[in-house]
Amino acid sequence: YSNMGIATLGRIIEVVSGRPFDDFIAERVFKPLGMKDTHFFVPVEKRDRIATIYRFDGEKLSKADVDLYREGAKYPAPEGGLYSTAGDLFRLYQMMLNGGELEGRRIISRATVDLMTRNHTGDLRAGFSPGMGYGYGWSVIRDASGMFRLQSIGTFGHGGLWKTWGYADPSKGLVGIILM
Repeated sequence: YSNMGIATLGRIIEVVSGRPFDDFIAERVFKPLGMKDTHFFVPVEKRDRIATIYRFDGEKLSKADVDLYREGAKYPAPEGGLYSTAGDLFRLYQMMLNGGELEGRRIISRATVDLMTRNHTGDLRAGFSPGMGYGYGWSVIRDASGMFRLQSIGTFGHGGLWKTWGYADPSKGLVGIILM
């Protein structure tokens, strides 16, 4: 996983499509999947739904000093600027688990899903545990030492800022979304 790689991919999408990254992704992914609560720039009327971020400060929790709304930002931050809900993320992960299709709508090809979710880092320690590798934007469990949370080998997923995690386990036909 590479934040700079994802940021660069976002810019490539803008150049090739001639459209802003956030507009392109909304049109090609979010709208067809029915992801109505997923944004790079959260509309003002939805900002009260964003969870407050706290940090552990010695013996107590205190509110983190974070600009949750990215006030005035123009850059969508493909590498970490997405806001979503468990329901919307479930739809994205279910589409990936289904090989690129959800409710009869093809979003990406099965070949693309297979390429994205295949381990491309070999035996390098590239994930959050020794048994994980990376595909294109997805961590992939490659052997038993990566099977925390009782996931199967081949499970792919992605973690985000502030303790978010989603995964799809093809062997079990299971999607999990954890937002803490």
